[in-house]
Amino acid sequence: MAIFNRESLTILDIFCIIILMCLMKGVKHMLKNQSGLKKGVLKLEEYNEDYPKLFEIEKQRLSQKLEKIEFKNFEIEHVGSTAIKGIISKPIIDIILVVDNLKYFKENIIKKIADENYTIKEDNFIKGELLIRREENQVVMCFIHVVEKNSLNHTNYILFRNYMNKYEEKAKEYETLKLNIYKTCNGDRKVYVDSKHDFINKIINEAREDVGLK
Repeated sequence: MAIFNRESLTILDIFCIIILMCLMKGVKHMLKNQSGLKKGVLKLEEYNEDYPKLFEIEKQRLSQKLEKIEFKNFEIEHVGSTAIKGIISKPIIDIILVVDNLKYFKENIIKKIADENYTIKEDNFIKGELLIRREENQVVMCFIHVVEKNSLNHTNYILFRNYMNKYEEKAKEYETLKLNIYKTCNGDRKVYVDSKHDFINKIINEAREDVGLK
């Protein structure tokens, strides 16, 4: 183990130590503000102000991947609880990948995306969408919901997000519901998701009325 004598340190040595300390502090900050949750774990966390930035990172990563396989007609949007400002959520970024033809995407594109980081979720039970999970070292960073443009799924994701951000009291009501379910579901992710279903449908109906849709 090296022992440093203050008198033996040069100005350059001191400068290098300061730079190293700053870099270590920066890494700690970045790690603190990353999203992600270990597979199989259910956990809620306070809203992270960096969620919009993390979405942009995921959006760029996904866009580059799609462009490499020459798939060009798509839109990417931030949805889910991490897209609702100020409420607790699982620290996983939810994205919708909007495509012109879901059937074509399933038959010709989705398998080209799959690799060690992008996994196709074959057990997705939501009709009208495909689900891709992005992970790093067994940590789920992002869920990508592939939906067809102007489909019911596409519309509902956007309506729910926009309505929750427009009416803070509704977002807080949703947050309270999630906390109550989380406390009683014993870490069962299916129970947690299913128990929110009625509330989400109610909010979507309210959101449709709010924008003049039937």
